[in-house]
Amino acid sequence: MIEVFEKKQIKESCNNCLYGRNGGCANANMDDGKWVWNRIGGFACQHYWLDQERYEKVNERGRR
Repeated sequence: MIEVFEKKQIKESCNNCLYGRNGGCANANMDDGKWVWNRIGGFACQHYWLDQERYEKVNERGRR
């Protein structure tokens, strides 16, 4: 079996955030209820951090 890396662009949103959870935002500094608007709107809050367990960030030259 061959292992490959797929390069794609992802939107900064709760769906791919380290703190994003099904039941809300797991960041300790997030006020109750504000995460709902971020999830509905599909954009990142000020606590956004890329989930590095699922994704690997690419540098400016496009290489890992």
